[in-house]
This record gives sequence, C-alpha cells and structure tokens, in this order.
Amino acid sequence: MKLLYILGNIINKAGVERIMTQKINYLAETGHDISLLTTDQNNQPLSFPISKNVHYLPVSAPIPSRTDYSFFKWLSSFYNARSVFSKVINSIVIEELPDIIICTTYSFDVLDILTRICHKKHIKLIIESHIQLTNVFMQQRLAYNSILSFYGKIHDNYILHHIRRASMLVCLTNEDMKSWKKLHIDNVYVIPNMITIQPPVTIDYSIKRVIAVGRYSDQKGFDMLIKAWGKLSPKYHDWHLYIFGNEDRVPYEEMAKTEKCQDTCHCMPVTEDIATEYGKSSIFVMSSRYEGMPLALIEAMSSG
Repeated sequence: MKLLYILGNIINKAGVERIMTQKINYLAETGHDISLLTTDQNNQPLSFPISKNVHYLPVSAPIPSRTDYSFFKWLSSFYNARSVFSKVINSIVIEELPDIIICTTYSFDVLDILTRICHKKHIKLIIESHIQLTNVFMQQRLAYNSILSFYGKIHDNYILHHIRRASMLVCLTNEDMKSWKKLHIDNVYVIPNMITIQPPVTIDYSIKRVIAVGRYSDQKGFDMLIKAWGKLSPKYHDWHLYIFGNEDRVPYEEMAKTEKCQDTCHCMPVTEDIATEYGKSSIFVMSSRYEGMPLALIEAMSSG
C-alpha cells in the first residue's frame, strides 16, 4: 500500500507531531510505501525522527495565519497561497501516485483542493481530526466581526461539503464523532491516541511537585494556571509547579514574577524524557482552554 501523508510541519515537540510520526514510522517499518510531505517546515529540523524507509518531501506551500496580517492583506495572501498549494500538491501526487492520502483538519482551509485531486486521480482521502471540532472553523477565527464571521461561515460550509466527499474522517473520541456526524459527515471513525512513553514503575505521592505539559500558547491556559498558583503558593510554599513545553516561555516567567510565585513556579523548556518528569511528580494539572484528546493527559493517567 502506498500512502502519502500531508502535514503542515513537524517542528514542535507536541502531541500531534509525536502521534503522527509514530504512525508514519510504524507503517513504514511494516512494509508499506510511505511518503511524508510537509508544506511549511521552512528548513527547520523535524522535531521527531522518521524512519529511513520514509520518503520525505519538504516543500514550501504554507497557508498564512489569520493573525499575521490585516484582514484584506491576509485574504489576498490566503488565496494566493491556496493556488501555490494546489500546484505543488498536484505535482507531487502525479509523481507519487499514492493509493491513499492522509492529512489532518489543520489543513482545513485546503481540504477542498485535496478532495478534488483525490476524486480526479481515484485516490482515497483520510482526514484525521486531532483538535476540538469547533476550533478548525474559519467562522470561529473571524468571530470578532459579524460580517467577517458570516464570510467564515460560508467558507466553512463550502469546505464541509468537500469533507463529506472524503473516504474517511478519523477523530479521537466518541463525543467528537457525534459532533462531526451532526454536520452530516457520516463516514467517521474513532482511533484514540496511543501511549508512546514507558510509565514509571513506582509512584511516590508524597512528592510535593505539580506538573503541567504543553506548548506555551493561549490554548494551554498556562496564564490561568500561573495566576491560580500565585494564590496557592503562599499557603503551600513547599510545593513546586513545573511546566514543560516549547515555544516562548519568557512571558510566563514574567507572569510568575508578577504573581510573586517565581520561586515555586518553574517554566521549563521541552524535555526529551517527559516520562521521568511524570515520575518525579505527584499531581498533573491541565489548564487548557480547549483540547482534542490530549496526549499529555493520557500519559499522566498512565503514570498514575
């Protein structure tokens, strides 16, 4: 079986990237012909290793983020980028001729392009959803303006029409499957995230250490967590909070100073051995504003 994975990038050391590379490597090592196409890697190294059996195809066809531009400049860049994406993907598909293309809902804004190509070439398209459904929609991203939000709704309905033409949509939970089916997308299946770490053998609940894991981003809610810790820390001064993640942690370190808990709140960089850090902690806390099926949560549960 020849499979082509299309992902934006594998830059962050995060749950989606870890799960996808694990799947890709497993399939490549069990006899399948696997190609991986990244559209926005930007010459950065892959955050997780891929098997030598994987045919890696980094190209430059990024879709601009709404937050990077004023609306009309973004709109122009957005449609120009879609045109580039279409040409690049067409070229790769003609060259690779896969049996199946697999992408994620992070490619929501170009899924119509992928479904058209797949139908034309008689290729099956599988879409994986790794995030809470509402957070993939453009209407949500434009909710700050009623006129733009209406435009976003039209765009979303157009893309959803094309998602219905995909061979399969895979999500992480039964609740998410119900949400997709409410949008008249019937060919939905659940494949939960898998544990990819070796949990600690023994657990010491007397350790006065709390752990949180995730990117330093608005989604993960570490700002709320640090404010809460600022209220708790004076009363429980012998407890320590450790946050592990990538991206810019400086604003969170400054917030800990503002909340006067910098001595017990430790904003750490991403670690190569998160299992050991779970083993050093007795409480896991998740402060996310939204999630799909968070890998950190099931890793923490498996670690007791």
